[in-house]
Amino acid sequence: MLPQFAPGPALLEALPQAPLRDDLGGQLAPFEPVSLAEMDSVALFERRDTKFVLSETRLAAFLEALAGRYRVLEIDDTRVHGYRTVYFDTPGLGLFYDHHNARARRFKVRSRMYVDSHASYFEIKAKDGRENTVKSRTRTQRMVTAVSPVESTFIETHAPYPLGELAPRLLNSFSRITLVDMERGERLTLDLGLTFAANGEVAGLPGLVVAELKQPRAAHDSPFLALARETNLHPSGFSKYCIGVSLLYPGIKHNAFNPELRLARRITGATDVR
Repeated sequence: MLPQFAPGPALLEALPQAPLRDDLGGQLAPFEPVSLAEMDSVALFERRDTKFVLSETRLAAFLEALAGRYRVLEIDDTRVHGYRTVYFDTPGLGLFYDHHNARARRFKVRSRMYVDSHASYFEIKAKDGRENTVKSRTRTQRMVTAVSPVESTFIETHAPYPLGELAPRLLNSFSRITLVDMERGERLTLDLGLTFAANGEVAGLPGLVVAELKQPRAAHDSPFLALARETNLHPSGFSKYCIGVSLLYPGIKHNAFNPELRLARRITGATDVR
């Protein structure tokens, strides 16, 4: 059995949002804004996701090249938004190992809070066996830190986990920039300041950016994909949940994620990234 941890209000408050680069606002200034209502008019609950990992330094050049091709999500004059996430898993970390072993059909179960608006959702992300992502979510009054019968019913509807099997395993915070191409119906999320907590330990990945391109279907005419090809930025299997578990659960088998951990070590300059 793995150790339990309780991500209650004290721990949620203790895990800070990592500081952002002072020049980030200036890098986003050339982008035209898009509202949340406009962005949500293009639903992407079934989509094709492609992830990339790069440094914050390299991100600056990408943002300069992408200005005019995407709009940036702006809410109340804010373009960089804070997120907090609690991930749930089985006593033996079955969801983690399904990802580690590249099982075709696999799930992530999480509670997510949007820090600026305080809106919270309970979410399930599923890979459908064809590398498509299917996301289901339900609004909650607050961030869920323990699975109640309400969440259990939602889980059983969308994933094969019975009542009482899932418990919180990892807490994560980060800041996100969301770029939107309304014409192609695609989004590009840029996650910075990744911080993880579990079992009384905290780990961070300063200077690292996880870019995730979300498309309604696989398409090669994306401006970001074209820029990635031009600059030799290659897709990555980086999963925030799996990397966080690899960092904070001593002795956990994580060799499938070693390429991502080595990349994180190079970008952050950290010697203790496993």
